[in-house]
Amino acid sequence: MRTFIALNLSDTERHALHQALEPARQHSLPVRWTAQDALHLTLKFLGEVDGSHVTAVGTAVQQVGARHEPLVLRISGFGAFPSLRRASVLWVGVGADPRLLALQRALEDALVPLGYAREQRAFRPHITVARTPRGPREPDVSHVTKEFDYQSSVPVQTVDVMSSRPGPGGSRYEAVLRAPLGKGGV
Repeated sequence: MRTFIALNLSDTERHALHQALEPARQHSLPVRWTAQDALHLTLKFLGEVDGSHVTAVGTAVQQVGARHEPLVLRISGFGAFPSLRRASVLWVGVGADPRLLALQRALEDALVPLGYAREQRAFRPHITVARTPRGPREPDVSHVTKEFDYQSSVPVQTVDVMSSRPGPGGSRYEAVLRAPLGKGGV
């Protein structure tokens, strides 16, 4: 199954962020918006993982989670990869808090012995809110940033192993395992 490790937002936070993106959705942008219930912060994409290997991944994530305290995500800003003028992924920013960066690095370290290569790109915390279809020209979305003004502080208590199942209208995400952050969680 397609698997990734994420920090999930509460339903309330997902709704608030989705509502804040409404002015951007009013533009005729050639993008596919992320469904409200799919908004999350990816820490590590693993790709296809054999069902029997998910247990080992879950154990590693639980061990890392136990060593890292719950944290608060600082959400603000709007951007795009590779740039606002040639957008392929639209995102909402998440502050690069040292505890968040340490958690992500620890997950990378714990998964190397299981056969998952370290990500070569620097970790840039973000929540993907839209993707452009593959094509010859990526859209310029620089004008949309002026209309997005959202800030939030989101407490996070777990790090989650997620499965991704493609379907009509986009992929559906499901938590396979929720590992509490901190000793025994909160």
